[in-house]
Amino acid sequence: MMNIFFNLEVHTFAKQQKFKQIYKMNSSNENYLSCRQSIYQEDGTIEKEVDSFNRETYRIEKIKIQIKFTSDQKIVYSQNKAILRVIECHDAKGKKELFNNMDQIHNLLWEGQYQQNKTKEGKWIAFWNKKLLKNVGGYYKAGLKHGLWKDLFLNYSDQAQIFELGEYSDGQKIGRWDYIKKNKKIGGGNYNQNGVKYGKWIELDEGFYSQKKVVYMGEYNMNGVKVGSWDIMLKNELEKGYQQIGGGLYDQEGNQKKIGKWTELDEEFYGYNKFTHNGEYNINDGKLYLFNIENSNKCKYYLYEYLNIYSGGGLYDQEGNQKKIGKWTELDEEFYGYNKFTHNGEYNMNGMKVGRWDIISNQYGEYKQIGGGSYDQEGNQKKIGKWVELDERFDNQKKVTYIGEYSMNGMKVGRWDIMFKDDYENNYQESQYENINHEKHTQEYKQMQTLDNYQTYLVVVDNMINMEIRKSQVSGQNWMKGSIV
Repeated sequence: MMNIFFNLEVHTFAKQQKFKQIYKMNSSNENYLSCRQSIYQEDGTIEKEVDSFNRETYRIEKIKIQIKFTSDQKIVYSQNKAILRVIECHDAKGKKELFNNMDQIHNLLWEGQYQQNKTKEGKWIAFWNKKLLKNVGGYYKAGLKHGLWKDLFLNYSDQAQIFELGEYSDGQKIGRWDYIKKNKKIGGGNYNQNGVKYGKWIELDEGFYSQKKVVYMGEYNMNGVKVGSWDIMLKNELEKGYQQIGGGLYDQEGNQKKIGKWTELDEEFYGYNKFTHNGEYNINDGKLYLFNIENSNKCKYYLYEYLNIYSGGGLYDQEGNQKKIGKWTELDEEFYGYNKFTHNGEYNMNGMKVGRWDIISNQYGEYKQIGGGSYDQEGNQKKIGKWVELDERFDNQKKVTYIGEYSMNGMKVGRWDIMFKDDYENNYQESQYENINHEKHTQEYKQMQTLDNYQTYLVVVDNMINMEIRKSQVSGQNWMKGSIV
């Protein structure tokens, strides 16, 4: 787990309020970001994919932001050319230290002093949403953290108010460090004098929050490498404790290679979508096979307990190249809640999709084919012939598909129809657009039948059509509004 520091250059509360207004203008649904990786670069702009916590759906979504390091010692955070915040970074000795989520960009403020040589010195304190965080912070010595600190968790946010408590020596963590939540220890371990983890640890998942209370329990050798058995534990709210939901073995030689059988978390693990992948690693660190995808969310009501098993997975090559081969059933990237879609098809021996691939929906135990098409047999993974594709945000309220044809070169050609499922009529309404030289598009929209209290919008952006369904108090008929931006 990576360590990221948060001692960023202080701005006035007036400027903070300005950034707050900018953020509200550009984020109507109050999303929050969560970054899983640190970025250190002296100059230029970096595009970074981060997690976005959506308060409406209470789930994490991935979006992209930009981080620019300017020649006049500033760090500029932006999204789609809209500036989120600008930080002045005077610390000549320390690393350029970054915010890790939108909550931090929006709310986190550090206050302290600099020496004449532009290094941090003395006590630094933290503010969150313009309120002092009690006892949070510590001391700098010659630009480096020193002594006892109450620091912030990597992804500290409104949803994860967690602190790290321990000692720094010349900017390195040493000795015992604990994770603290509501004044209780929830994890931690030891660092040696060089800032390297050793011995037994309980580590928090970098995306730890109310819907993903996951920790990892295991041991580091003296070189800071994971060895032996590591368990993945999930907080069981009903039993007020942790239950093991995954884990496996690392080699004892200190290469931090996974060996044997493992149960790993799905990338979209959260809330009721607690999916794990069960498989086996060979001695060369190549995944051999994945024999099922399981929802480990156990819920007890009265004397009943249910455990959802989703048949899925497939084979990896035996050479340890982690290439998928043969028949596979894969979860859709947006697999959650009612959106239980899988992609079923075949990989060739080079790990490329070939032949027919179907998109299957599982609603209330009923399986239906709702999309799919064919890939070329030459192993170029090009779509060819007729395809039925799901909108990138296809769900229960936005049942939009695109029906059309790909050329042998994998390019969209001819007529493409936009189909919207009308649950009231139990059929699809049709719109269409034509491909001209694979670039220009014209479109026609047919008026939709009245759906009380809803308005539906279609927006075409570079071949992709995003649809939002919003509740409305408008009486009378609803309509599709088309626009090209």
